[in-house]
Amino acid sequence: MLLDSELKRVDKKLIVDSDDANQADISAALPVLLLKNAGQNGNRTAAIFSSGTSLTYASLDSRSNQLANKLIQLGVVKGQFIGLCMKRNEHMLTGLLAILKVGAAYVPMDHAYPAERLSYMAETAGIA
Repeated sequence: MLLDSELKRVDKKLIVDSDDANQADISAALPVLLLKNAGQNGNRTAAIFSSGTSLTYASLDSRSNQLANKLIQLGVVKGQFIGLCMKRNEHMLTGLLAILKVGAAYVPMDHAYPAERLSYMAETAGIA
């Protein structure tokens, strides 16, 4: 889940058995795994960022729930493509999890890309 070089896993790696799961099942499983860890290890560190900021499982779960609720209020529905264009930090991780919790599809968009490229990506993904 934490693939960026700015992030470090502090806890043991979460392993999802992909023999019986397709990619959609794995995406749906990430929020469930987070919720499970928040309940069991809520005060343990889930991620540390290069800025020195860290998030516990409980904090990450709470923040992503709040954002997921806001996305629902804004009309985001299951299966919708949602672009996320920001620097890699705790806010990006929170956003990614919130998008998955709603059941939407996360479309990564690099903030360093030129505006024309980002517009093309948004249009092609149907998020424009």
